Amino acid sequence: MTLQGDLIGYLWAAVTDDAISFVVRDKGGDAAYNAAVRWTHRLRWAKANGITPLQALRHWAGQPEEPLTGYVPEGAEQEAPSLGALEALAASA
Repeated sequence: MTLQGDLIGYLWAAVTDDAISFVVRDKGGDAAYNAAVRWTHRLRWAKANGITPLQALRHWAGQPEEPLTGYVPEGAEQEAPSLGALEALAASA
């Protein structure tokens, strides 16, 4: 996930569960934490409307950048071995 060209975090969805969230990049600063709040609202809306985690992730991929939530590049979908590995990446990136 980028905001004005800066990596701010990762939108992730579990492929085997009904889980989705936003992992903040530690070096993303206030913009990353502000985006996380807004993504939480979006993800709750998706769940309330019966949208699966993977559908939600794919829905926002490639959409135009928004000033507070950033941009999910189309085709950026990758699989991490675990949420812990993704959190470690976010902490070190």
